[in-house]
Amino acid sequence: MHGWVLGLLGVIVLAAPAQAEVTGTTSDASGKVAYRVYGDHGPRIVLLTGLGDDMEAMAPIARTLEAEFRVILYDRAGYGSTPVVTGPHDAWSAGRQMTAVLDHLDIHDPVLVVGHSLGGTYAYHYAATQPQRVAGVVLIDARPPGFTEACLKQALKSCRIPPFLQALLPGGGRAEARDVQRAEDQAAEARCASVPVLVVVRSTARPDKTGFEGLWGAQQQRLADRCPNAQRVVAPKGGHYVHNDARAWFLDQVRTFARQVEASRP
Repeated sequence: MHGWVLGLLGVIVLAAPAQAEVTGTTSDASGKVAYRVYGDHGPRIVLLTGLGDDMEAMAPIARTLEAEFRVILYDRAGYGSTPVVTGPHDAWSAGRQMTAVLDHLDIHDPVLVVGHSLGGTYAYHYAATQPQRVAGVVLIDARPPGFTEACLKQALKSCRIPPFLQALLPGGGRAEARDVQRAEDQAAEARCASVPVLVVVRSTARPDKTGFEGLWGAQQQRLADRCPNAQRVVAPKGGHYVHNDARAWFLDQVRTFARQVEASRP
């Protein structure tokens, strides 16, 4: 859960070839939302970090992609410079914050949404509930809809974030940990969008294994099966942070998928 100890946000700067990064804040109904934009041309990609991670965790991915894409990151409530708020920290609240950022940036054409872990749950839900704003989805070892319930039924360990780890999270992370199952249920209730979906799975998660990894692999396959236009790829190496552990491979997957998404659009 690295990345959440850093919150590097500055004053708004104008995009330019030598310094294309833009940082700033906007507001949704519950308060301000901090964001960054990398790159000033190409298809738009929104990166959603996982539980406990602020924008800095995926900034290296954004910096690598900015030559070809316009990449947007934002800190959900309670991360980085975005204040924690009262009320649920679930898929609906994450989606409202993303909509606020996109509206603020005057981005109304469909975007490619890339979500890691719990951010993948949010990405799935956003595409299902806001299909007009999403061109495609990449789910990076995403927490599948209904996973916690399935895990508890098998009496496995690590179904929920243990309290001692929750205590190490920022305020937003602790609130999201509390609402993980709520977000999963919201995703489970939503029908997967008909847009292209790429399900990226870590190398150790396989349905033929037992225990947590076996269930995780089976649920990843089930997640792909939920979506009418999904493809599932397994990383050649790496764990839950597969986008870091197998970065070159992952970036190739994203670039190829983004071209497929662009080609499939009317």
